Amino acid sequence: MTKRLTIALVALAVVLLFAALPVSARVTPAVQNITNAGATVFIGEQGLNLTGAENELNGANPAGFTQIGWWASAAVITTTPPTKAISLTGRDTNFLVTPSDFVGYTGNWYLYDGNPADPDKSVN
Repeated sequence: MTKRLTIALVALAVVLLFAALPVSARVTPAVQNITNAGATVFIGEQGLNLTGAENELNGANPAGFTQIGWWASAAVITTTPPTKAISLTGRDTNFLVTPSDFVGYTGNWYLYDGNPADPDKSVN
């Protein structure tokens, strides 16, 4: 009788262990605050909060820059539109650096308000 009880308890422990694994493996990504311009981020990072860098650069005009832009190396950023622009509207507090948006466009990105003559400091 003791042998059967031991086997039953071991089986129950194994079942409970497998039932608890999916619950314990669930991890909520932490939000990383990007508090200053010039911060480095990597493709694949997620949960980025860009409002600190936006506030630093926007100053008294918090609604001024709603996009980030990337210019090719030969482009004059003060007179040409960016090669690639990404809207931050609704994404700036939980930003995902997706490969589809950023692969091939590595390097410096700038806050951008839609006016080619007015990019602001780098937010690489």
